[in-house]
Amino acid sequence: PNKGRDIGPLITCLGKELEEKYDIYGHIHTKKSVHIAKHQSHSWRTFLIENLIGNKENHMMDFIISAMIKDKTIGLVFPSDPHCPSWDANYRKARIMADKLNIQSLVHEFNFPIGTMFWARKGALKPLYDMDLQWIDYPSEPISDDGTVLHAIERLIPLVAENQGYKYGLTYVPACSRVLE
Repeated sequence: PNKGRDIGPLITCLGKELEEKYDIYGHIHTKKSVHIAKHQSHSWRTFLIENLIGNKENHMMDFIISAMIKDKTIGLVFPSDPHCPSWDANYRKARIMADKLNIQSLVHEFNFPIGTMFWARKGALKPLYDMDLQWIDYPSEPISDDGTVLHAIERLIPLVAENQGYKYGLTYVPACSRVLE
C-alpha cells in the first residue's frame, strides 16, 4: 500500500530478511520530498547519495563498509547534516516508541539520519524490526512534513543502535552540501 514511505517497507517488509542475510546493509531510496522545492529535493538526494555511496572522487561505500568491517562497534553510518533538527513535533510519538524499545533517555541534541538513508550492521536495528509494525501503523498519504510516527522512527534510529551497544559514525564529503535556500 502507499503507506510508510521508505520506512514502512524497511521495517514491515525487509528488515527481518536483511537481519538474517546480511552483516552490513544500506538503506538508500529515491528521496522524493514533495514538501520542498524540486531543486532542494534533488540537492538533498545528491547529498545523501554522495555521502553514502560516493562520487568520482570519493568512494564512500567502500570507505564505510571497510570501516565497519574493521571496527565491529560501528553499527550505523549516516551523513552529517548541518541542518539536522531536534525532536520538533515528534517527541511524544518517539517517547511512546522508545518505551517499547527499552530506550530510557531521549537526549535533546543528537544526530540522526535525516532523509532516512544509512548503512547498518546486523543487530543494530533489530528491535525496530521486532516491533512487528504493520501497514495500519503508518499514516496514510498525504502526510505532514513533521509529527508522524515515520519522523519519530527516523530520529530513533541512532538511539536504537546505541541501545544495542553500537556506536554510529557520520560521513562528510567536502564540497557536498544540502542546499535549503
